[in-house]
Amino acid sequence: MTGKRPPRFFVPSAAITGERALLRGAERHHLRVRRLRPGARVELFDDLGRIFEAVVNGVTDEQIELTVNERHARDRESPLDLTLAIAVLKADKIDLVVEKATELGVAHIVVFTCRRALGGSGRARFERWQRIAVSAAKQCGRRLIPDIEGPEPLSRVAERSADLKLVCWEDAAAAGGLPPGGASSVLLAVGPEGGFTIDEIAELQRAGFHTVSLGPRILRGETAAIAGAAIVQQRWGDLGARLA
Repeated sequence: MTGKRPPRFFVPSAAITGERALLRGAERHHLRVRRLRPGARVELFDDLGRIFEAVVNGVTDEQIELTVNERHARDRESPLDLTLAIAVLKADKIDLVVEKATELGVAHIVVFTCRRALGGSGRARFERWQRIAVSAAKQCGRRLIPDIEGPEPLSRVAERSADLKLVCWEDAAAAGGLPPGGASSVLLAVGPEGGFTIDEIAELQRAGFHTVSLGPRILRGETAAIAGAAIVQQRWGDLGARLA
C-alpha cells in the first residue's frame, strides 16, 4: 500500500446533495485530463471547508458524477486569521503572490491601489487570481480557499480591523521588527514596486498600523508579500510549529 495522496478537486457545496457530488466546468476538465475512470478514488473539498473522499461514477461531456463515501475533519488551516493586503503590481506578479499566500495559509487577500501602484486589475485578472487560489489550495491540501477582494483604495485598507495591523516599509528603522504580544488576527500591508509615499505611511500609522522592516535589502513587492506572510505565520500562526 502506498501513501500517495488521491487527486484533489474543488466542488461548490451547492453541487453536493447527500452522497452525490457533481463536477462541472474547469474541475470536470481537470479530472478528464487526469484520465480518471469510473471507480477512481479522489478527494473533494468545498467552499464550506469540508473535505470528502469520493469515487468517480459517471463521466459525460457536461459533468462528472461522484459518490461521496467519507467526510474528513482533517484541518490544515492556520489558527491565525491573516489578511494580506498587496498593492497592484505589474504583469503577473500578483499571480505568484496569490499562489504562495494560499500555500502559506493566508485567509484573505486584498488588492489595493495607491499612488505608485502600477498595472491593471480588471475582471479577467481577478478571475485568474481566483483560479490560482483554487489550484494552490488543491495542491497544498487546504480545506479553505482564501477570499480575494479588491481592487480598493488604500484608504479602505486603512479602515479594516484586526488585532494587529502591520505595514512593510523599507524606511522603517532597522529594529522595526514585529511588535511583542499575541494576535489572533493580523492585517499585513505591502506596497507597490515604488514603495509607499510618506503621506501614505502617515495615513496608515494614524489608522493604527505598525511599520516593520523586512531587513536591510530592498525587496520587490511580490518578494516582500511572500516573505512578510511567512514571517507573520511563523510568529503567530502555524508555520514552523513542528520545528519548535
